[in-house]
Amino acid sequence: TKRDPVVNLLSPVSGLEPLVWSEDHRLAACTSGSLAVMELVCDVNNNKQDLTLHRTSIAVPTEAHRFQVHFHRYLVV
Repeated sequence: TKRDPVVNLLSPVSGLEPLVWSEDHRLAACTSGSLAVMELVCDVNNNKQDLTLHRTSIAVPTEAHRFQVHFHRYLVV
């Protein structure tokens, strides 16, 4: 029987393009509370047909980050 892998996320998916697949076998999912990155790992020594995903979760900061920008009048072009 065919099985589709299920990946549970901590928060609902959000954004204009919340799912992105990269050329280096990684899937990024943007959620309302974190950025989840899943990497497909191939093990040539394993004869099982299961997919192995390494998962990383990066929490969204609770406060916006503010940059302090100072302009020097001689450097402005």
